[in-house]
Amino acid sequence: MAHRSGDVPGAIAAYRRALETVPNHADSLHLLGVAMMQSGDHPAAAEMIGKAVSVNNSVPAYHDHLGLTLRQMGKPADAEAHHRRALEIDADFAPAQNNLAGTLLALGKLAEAETAARRAIELKPGDTETLTNLGQILLARGRASGAVEAFETAFKGRSLTSEMLSQLGPAYQRAGRRAEAEKALTQAAEMMPERAGGWSRLGVFHLNVEQFDEAAAAFRKALEINPADMGSETNLGVALWRGGRFDEAEIVFQDVLDRSPEEVPALLGLAALRAAEGQNGQARTLYRRVLEIEPGNVDVYHNLGADGDAGLSDEDAGHLATLVGKRSLSDDDRAKVSFALAGYLRRAGADEAAFDLYTTANAFRTAAFDSVGSGFDQAAQEQFIEAREAIFSEDFFAARREFGRKTKSPVFVVGMPRSGTTLVEQILASHPSVHGAGERRDIAVIGIQRSVAEIDGEDPYPQCLRRMTAEISYGLADEYLAQVGIRARRATRIIDKMPFNFMHLGLIALLFPEAKIIHCRRDMRDVGLSCFFTNFADTHPWSTDLRHIGHFIRSYERMMRHWHAVLPLPILNMDYETLVGDLEGQSRRMIEHLGLRWNSACLRFHESARPVSTAARAQVRQPIYTSAIGRWREYDKWLHPLTSILSE
Repeated sequence: MAHRSGDVPGAIAAYRRALETVPNHADSLHLLGVAMMQSGDHPAAAEMIGKAVSVNNSVPAYHDHLGLTLRQMGKPADAEAHHRRALEIDADFAPAQNNLAGTLLALGKLAEAETAARRAIELKPGDTETLTNLGQILLARGRASGAVEAFETAFKGRSLTSEMLSQLGPAYQRAGRRAEAEKALTQAAEMMPERAGGWSRLGVFHLNVEQFDEAAAAFRKALEINPADMGSETNLGVALWRGGRFDEAEIVFQDVLDRSPEEVPALLGLAALRAAEGQNGQARTLYRRVLEIEPGNVDVYHNLGADGDAGLSDEDAGHLATLVGKRSLSDDDRAKVSFALAGYLRRAGADEAAFDLYTTANAFRTAAFDSVGSGFDQAAQEQFIEAREAIFSEDFFAARREFGRKTKSPVFVVGMPRSGTTLVEQILASHPSVHGAGERRDIAVIGIQRSVAEIDGEDPYPQCLRRMTAEISYGLADEYLAQVGIRARRATRIIDKMPFNFMHLGLIALLFPEAKIIHCRRDMRDVGLSCFFTNFADTHPWSTDLRHIGHFIRSYERMMRHWHAVLPLPILNMDYETLVGDLEGQSRRMIEHLGLRWNSACLRFHESARPVSTAARAQVRQPIYTSAIGRWREYDKWLHPLTSILSE
C-alpha cells in the first residue's frame, strides 16, 4: 500500500520487514529494488533486483528493471543484455521494448532504438512514455518533424508541464519552428523559475539561434540559482564571446578554470577565443593542456589541424593515423580525424595521400549526413532556385518601391564559401566606420521563419513574400537592424558576410532598398577544391562530394545571374584573383561602393585585432599572398568529377 500511494521510504521499510520473514522472496527483493531505484539509490537497487533474478530467472519484469537501473548507473551495455533477456522470456512485454529503446538510445544505436520504440507502440498504442521515447530517438536521428509529431501525440489533451515543454522546445527548434521553440522553452523556464535547468536550456536555444545577449541573460539566471553549475557558466562565456564581448568572456572562462583547472569545455572555449583573436600560440598551449587531460580528444586534433604548419606534430600525425580506423568513433569524429591528418599530409607535400584521406574524410561526413536524412538533394536545390526565379522579377520589385527601411548601414558580402568573403570583410572592417558582424544567420531566419509567421496565408518562403506588406517589411527590417547593430557602436556600415545570403538577395532588397552588395568571385576550381578540403562547422552536405560541389556551384551561378538581371540593388563583383593582385586599387573600389572616404588602415587588414572565427581565420592574419591562386592544378588529375561539371 505504501508503494502504491507514493510513500517510497515506507515501501522500502515494508519490503525489508517482509524479507526478514522470507529472506529469498523474489517478488519482495524485486520490489525493494524498484523502490530503491525510485529513491535514487541505483547500486543498492541493482543488488536487490539482481538477487531477485538469481532466485527466479524467468520473470521479464525483473530483468527489465535490472536493465533500467544499470542504465542509470552508466552501464548501458549491461542494461541492454537484461532488456533483451526480458524479451526472450516474453517478446510482447511492452515495457521491456520501450526500456530497450531508451537504452539503445544511450548507446547511440539509433536505428535499433527506433525499431524497439515502434514495436513498443504496436504493443501499447498511444502510450505517453513510449511516444515520448520515440520523440527523443527521432530527434537524435535528425528527424525533427517526426519528433515533434511524436511529442505532440504523446502530450495531446494533457496540460503541458515544464518537462514536456522542455522536450518540445528543442524539437520545434530543430524542425525550423523557431517561434514555437522559444515560446515552449520560455514557458518551461517560467513554470519552474527556481530550477536552473530550464534557464540553461533556454540559454542554449538563444545561443543556437545567435541571440547572444538573450543567451547570456538566461545563463546568468541559471547561475543565480546554481552558482556551481560550471556548464552554464562555460556556456555564458561562449555567449559573451560569440556576442563580441571578448573581455567578459575571458573573465568567465578564467573563473571556471580557477575553480576547476581541468574543466575541458572551459579550456576549449578559451582556446577558441584565443584562436579567433589570432593568438595562436596561446590557443595551442590550451589545446595541448586538454590533450593532457583527454589524450583522445578529437576536437582538439581537428582544431590543431586547422592551425597551419605549427598545429600538428609528427607524433600527433602518428596518433591520428591510428584513430582513423577506430570503428568505435562516430562518423563525424572519424571525419574530423581524417581532415586533420589530410591537412598535415598536404602541408608535408604528400598530395596523393592527402587527397585520398580528404576523400575518406568526406565519405565519413556523407555517412553522418545520411544517417540523419540530411544528405545533399540536388533536385531540391534546383527547386529553391526556380522558386526565386519565378517570384523575383523587375516588375515585382518595381511594385514594392516603398518597402523596407531607407538606410545605407547594412552591407552584404555574398558568394561561394572559400571565395574570399572573409578577406573582403577583414579589409572593410579595418576601416574605422565599418563594423564586421561576421556570418549572420538573421536574414535566413527572417525569410524562412519570421516572414512566414508574419504574413497571412499558407505559403512557404519565398512564395509568401508576394503577400508581404510594407508594414511587415518595416518590422522585419527593424528586427534585423536591432540584432546586427548591437556591437556596431559608431560604425555607419555593418558587414554581414554570410556567403549563402546569395539565396536571399530578393528578401534583402525588400527590407533594405539602399543596401550594398559585394559579390565575391573566384576560380571555381579553386573554390570547389577548397570546399572539398574543408570540414565546415555548419551543415553543408553538398561539400562532401566533388560532383555535388560542381552542381551546387552551378546553381549558385544561376542564382547570381538572375539577381544581376532583376535586383534593384547595386552589386559590386569582387574577383579574388584581382583583389590579391591589386590590393589597394580593389580595396578603394569597395570603400567607394560603400560610400565612404578612403582610409589606409584597410591595407593593414592583417594587423587588425578583431576576432575571426571562420575557416579562413589563419589566412586573414597574414599579409596578402597569391599562392592560393590556381592551387587546383596540383590536384587536377583527381578533380575530373568537379571540372567536368564546371566545364559543361
